[in-house]
Amino acid sequence: MATLCRPSVSVPEHVITMEETLQLARERHADHPQLPLALRLIENTGVRTRHIVQPIEETLKHPGFEDRNKLYEAEAKARVPAVIQRALDDAELLTTDIDVIIYVSCTGFMMPSLTAWLINEMGFDSTTRQIPIAQLGCAAGGAAINRAHDFCTAYPRPTR
Repeated sequence: MATLCRPSVSVPEHVITMEETLQLARERHADHPQLPLALRLIENTGVRTRHIVQPIEETLKHPGFEDRNKLYEAEAKARVPAVIQRALDDAELLTTDIDVIIYVSCTGFMMPSLTAWLINEMGFDSTTRQIPIAQLGCAAGGAAINRAHDFCTAYPRPTR
């Protein structure tokens, strides 16, 4: 049975704080009738800082879905393999030891998926299963752990 152990973490270099987020909302949506509600919702998330891949000024320009998604793909491909390799090294595992990849993102989409790209790029076994989780927001991490538990319960022994 698999064990969840020390995760490998990497965050983008640009940071925006809760107060900066609230101030941006106040400035950009001063006339919106639901602004007080939106500000309360932002405050109630409890998220003190957010890490983003480019300065907030660039993020707010929003050049359209296609360009934003190209940025997502480029950043994911540039950043994710190192994080995975660090986690594998910490656990003293090889890519061929992995039965399933659970990937969580609410930021962008790729076709083929990032998990398929990772399997090919990093040398995972071709039978590695993929469980992509998207559009669950802050609950996605919990959902990923639940799916990992479900997978390990269904397949208590390595499939190879």
